[in-house]
Amino acid sequence: MRTQLNNEIVYEYLNRICGDRIFEKSPRNVRLLKFLVEQSINGVDVNESLIGFELFEKNYNPEKNDSKVRVYMFNLRKKLDEYYEEAGKEDKLIFQLSKGQYNLQFKIRDTLVFKENNTPLPESPKLKQRIFKNAYLYYILGIGTMLTLVLHFSKAIKNEHYCWNDFFNNKTNLCVMADHTIVWHKYGSRLIPTIEQNINSEADYISYLQEHPNDSIKLADYTLFSKMAPFSIKTLTEWFLQNKSNFSLRLESRFEIDEIRDNNLLYIGQFKTMNTSDAIFLKNSTMFKVNSNLNGFIVDKENKEVEYNPAFKSGVQNKDYAMVSFMQLENRRKALFFVSNNDIGTMAVVNNFTDKEWLKGFYKNLPDYSSYFNALFEVSGVRRTEISCELVELEIIE
Repeated sequence: MRTQLNNEIVYEYLNRICGDRIFEKSPRNVRLLKFLVEQSINGVDVNESLIGFELFEKNYNPEKNDSKVRVYMFNLRKKLDEYYEEAGKEDKLIFQLSKGQYNLQFKIRDTLVFKENNTPLPESPKLKQRIFKNAYLYYILGIGTMLTLVLHFSKAIKNEHYCWNDFFNNKTNLCVMADHTIVWHKYGSRLIPTIEQNINSEADYISYLQEHPNDSIKLADYTLFSKMAPFSIKTLTEWFLQNKSNFSLRLESRFEIDEIRDNNLLYIGQFKTMNTSDAIFLKNSTMFKVNSNLNGFIVDKENKEVEYNPAFKSGVQNKDYAMVSFMQLENRRKALFFVSNNDIGTMAVVNNFTDKEWLKGFYKNLPDYSSYFNALFEVSGVRRTEISCELVELEIIE
């Protein structure tokens, strides 16, 4: 007699897994698992390209990014194994991903998850409980939303924080710090930690090994960030606390693009080590682009390119350029980038944009407080105590 999987119970187990601590901070793995479950239920044969376009959308190129898919499949298998060793060790329905396979299979521990001849099974008590809890939650959220709207429209709030307003009104903010991926090189019998210019993530590492199969490098289990990170994070933390808000932290090497679906985004640090963030930074600009070779920026002015690159005097760098980019993301969340390949450049613009009086003066250059922009600053006195930070180019995004 033919048996058919009860989809309600499949989704019950899926929600249980996605809500577990192992998955709750990994939105892309959750999205991948949900996608694979849906395809399995619908009988779709999954391949690498299908997953790639689902996960990375416009940023996926099957000729260049295949390794990224394999990395996420590998990580998903590890997380599922970890889940079934801990919270899911008593689960009656197992989501199984065999090594080297992309199709998810359901492994049954109890025939209660089946129905025969389409005869409906009694509703799962846990499913009923979940429906009741969700209904109650939606009720509470509805009341909370109404109160929030009343408070919002009953007060004429002055937008004195300009580009920070959404960050302070919304508690789901993510701050991404630039970091350097470390690999171990074998020299004789010794392992030496080094930075490879073309390896800024686990996916880059796998791609490198595919191109250099005889190389003996190993990916370290730690990364490196420069001094701008602790100083800028301290400044931003104090600024957010003053305004009764907060943010979560993420290293660029661990940042997943799906995380911007539910968060406003802050980025601090270099552009030369950007990986995931590179898909967002300056994508709204028709005026600016990065000059990777010289660690500077190129400005297109009246069909003529002007370069702004670091300057040196007597072998010591005394001038740098920093970019501040404020943009709206596709989901109406906001992104604010503080980018310079020199620590002092990043720290200087972070310090200025967390100063109310300085912000008031800067916004005199903009049509109104809600304008999106890309602003290039010249930072001089890199080796001195006093640092100057002057606006040299401004692009207003319509």
